Amino acid sequence: MSDIAVLVPVGLLVGTVMGLLGAGGSILTVPALLYLVGQDAHAATTTSLLVVGISAAAGVVPHHRAGRVRLRDGAAFAVTGVAGSAAGSLLTRGLDEQILVGGFAVLIAAAAVVMLLRRNAGTPTPGRGRAATWQVLATGLVVGLVTGVFGVGGGFVVVPALVLVLGYSMPDAIGTSLVIIVVNAVSALATRLAVTDVPWGVALPFAGATVFAVLVSSTFADRVPSEKLTTAFALMLFVVAGVTGYGAI
Repeated sequence: MSDIAVLVPVGLLVGTVMGLLGAGGSILTVPALLYLVGQDAHAATTTSLLVVGISAAAGVVPHHRAGRVRLRDGAAFAVTGVAGSAAGSLLTRGLDEQILVGGFAVLIAAAAVVMLLRRNAGTPTPGRGRAATWQVLATGLVVGLVTGVFGVGGGFVVVPALVLVLGYSMPDAIGTSLVIIVVNAVSALATRLAVTDVPWGVALPFAGATVFAVLVSSTFADRVPSEKLTTAFALMLFVVAGVTGYGAI
């Protein structure tokens, strides 16, 4: 089977998930590049950053037009998140890897449970959903620390933080998370490109299929009830927690 025959359908799947849930890009992209295309870990993670970054940037457009993106909050969250991630990476030195991975699995599962418990809440409660700047910055810093410590991150960490801590509605959290993913991907790529070449023959068709699916699926995000989006996202978190926890055993 040719790479194109694999990349296009996987790209469509990745883009659909990202457009509807604001997360899941790297979770699907990296394994596909590793096991279906045969890239090594460095090439797969670099290609994933490029594909997910481009796709998230494309997804911001329809979400923003629909009023589901808070650009200022997203940018502020992302900047402090990058700083927190760098600090978190330093904190992991000397810590047992199995404990770190297991702790992350528990954290993600707990977030999924809380989101399911609150999925019928509908719109944010009065006074929530319009967080003060310091709250956005502090949450971004904490999320950055978490992703730095556990070595993973993205929308599946950001979206629960926006919903559970800052009181965003699920559609707003999905749209805003794409802004944060773009900043995170660009900052990570800036360090990767100096030492790793991008396999453009793989990255371009993959990104093309993903962008197409993101643009299409994003237009349907406001037609799906918020509680269904929350349920789907929570189920994805359980899958991530299960796979991550199994890897820690």
